Amino acid sequence: MNHASAFWRMIRSLARRPDYASSQNREAGFAVLLTIWVLILISLMAASLGAQTLSESRIAYNRAQLAAARALADAGVSFGLAGLLDPVVGNRWPADGRPRLVHYGGGSIDIRVQDEAGKLDLNAAPIELIVGLMHVLAIDDGSVANLTNAILARRRQYAAALSDAAKAAETEDDTPLAAAVRLPFATVSELRLAAQPPQSVYDRLRPFVTVYTNSDRINTMTAPEAVILALPGLRPEEVHAYVVARQALTAGDSDQGLPQIPGINKFSENGELRAATITATATTDRGAVFAREAVFALALERPRNPYTLLQWTQAPEAEPSALGQ
Repeated sequence: MNHASAFWRMIRSLARRPDYASSQNREAGFAVLLTIWVLILISLMAASLGAQTLSESRIAYNRAQLAAARALADAGVSFGLAGLLDPVVGNRWPADGRPRLVHYGGGSIDIRVQDEAGKLDLNAAPIELIVGLMHVLAIDDGSVANLTNAILARRRQYAAALSDAAKAAETEDDTPLAAAVRLPFATVSELRLAAQPPQSVYDRLRPFVTVYTNSDRINTMTAPEAVILALPGLRPEEVHAYVVARQALTAGDSDQGLPQIPGINKFSENGELRAATITATATTDRGAVFAREAVFALALERPRNPYTLLQWTQAPEAEPSALGQ
């Protein structure tokens, strides 16, 4: 009992000493500070984990929406192809690039079908028409000269290779050169590699040129207004009236003939649809957008095998203002 009393007296005596009390306060303050830092660290870790979880959830959501938009766009291409191949000729979709809005799968699809014969062929169209098209599209003079030189250079290379192949064939020289000769441009995208124009210039020109017709003429029944305007000697008001009347005629809204434009027949050819680009821009109900572009060669006289896929790419989005037109 005496020993216990002596122990507590010693403790109280130490607690009353100034140096001991100060040391105790310092230890207590350090413990509180350490506790605060640990709590801050735990809070930061929790916030970081929460932010990472939220970010991953958003990424997964965006990917799911993009996949849904891509599936809708691919369905739109199928709709467009089915419209071109309809057994009833009168029900076939016109291939003049007009927009058609389809609601499907909880979203909307802007579908456009464009006859390749309505475009200027990079390999065969008169260079003055291609230059005229670039002026219609308000492409700057520097880019016009650059693109023109690139096209002419590719054509000269092709002509030279073709000449060498012909000489090899005459001498019965079995070289791979003859087999290697191809058209100056195998795809429209090769123009970007050949001329390296600004992306905005290439995007402006790309929808109006082709490599799939090998013709120096255009189908004026399907050509976009900008392509017809590239023909020399035509007045803009005449061309616009022609395009409006053409759309009304093909839509069955008019039985009037097309207005006559002097000089247009010199560059015009009206033939069967042989190749078409289908562009489908899909928008989901949540606002995700994806555009698909596909080019098909068509042989409607062969019911068992009426089409061949030539190109399948992601496309720039259609202008939002065009939706619903």
